[in-house]
Amino acid sequence: MTFREFNMPAEEVARLAGVTPELSGNQGEPKRPGSKTLLNKSYVIFSKNLPEDSDMAEDLSFFLSELGGVEKIMHMKEVVSPKFIEFNFYLPSRTSETIQDGYLSYENIEAMYNLKATIGFNYF
Repeated sequence: MTFREFNMPAEEVARLAGVTPELSGNQGEPKRPGSKTLLNKSYVIFSKNLPEDSDMAEDLSFFLSELGGVEKIMHMKEVVSPKFIEFNFYLPSRTSETIQDGYLSYENIEAMYNLKATIGFNYF
């Protein structure tokens, strides 16, 4: 899950989540140590590695519960006021031996709608 473009320290967003982010950065900080290029937007990315044979609908439900549930994420959204929330899936490509069909349940779609979040699909 990515929260992007907010006006508070990224560390505070992580504290509200109660989960250590995979990546985070604050607007105006260098993109990388020693870099002169500065971040245009603050962001926090929370991630979870799941088994390749797991079901996509179950993965999203599991991840939402790992973050404390939709209600907690809604509370975080109200406090943080990010301009953008996204959930990304990193999936094997169509040529992979582990590819499977997937779907998102009605409950997951409803949760994304209530959070006003987008869902991204990236293939490796």
